[in-house]
Amino acid sequence: MQKTTAEKIAAKREQIALCENQIKQLEKKQKKEVRDARTKRLIERGAILEKFIEDAAGYTNDEIMMFLKQTITTDFAKKVLEKIKAMRIPTVKDESVPDLPNTPANSADTANEQISLSNSREPVYENDDEEDTEGFADYYDNDEEDE
Repeated sequence: MQKTTAEKIAAKREQIALCENQIKQLEKKQKKEVRDARTKRLIERGAILEKFIEDAAGYTNDEIMMFLKQTITTDFAKKVLEKIKAMRIPTVKDESVPDLPNTPANSADTANEQISLSNSREPVYENDDEEDTEGFADYYDNDEEDE
């Protein structure tokens, strides 16, 4: 027995309703994934911060905010962040990122060799120009006293 046009329309509307429900479920799942990724990132970055601030738990959120505002917003800190950003290696194919030739100078191993990360709390800087260390005079003065 063939379906009437009205029955076909009703069946298609039912399919549309099912598809719309699936879309809502997928959107809900996507929002949760974004929230979870953000939560993970915030936890990891908080842990990184606490690793480098002695007795971090003893400071209030306002004190940590004040510290970050006064250190991260310096010209020196901005230059360091710009250098770090410039050293990034694209990990996802993105049309906005130009393709790099596959040369040793652009390989991940070479880039990782150029970035020396140490476990010490002392930052490593390429040069010690006075203008680059603006805002960090106390840090350098304290180092000389420790020696």
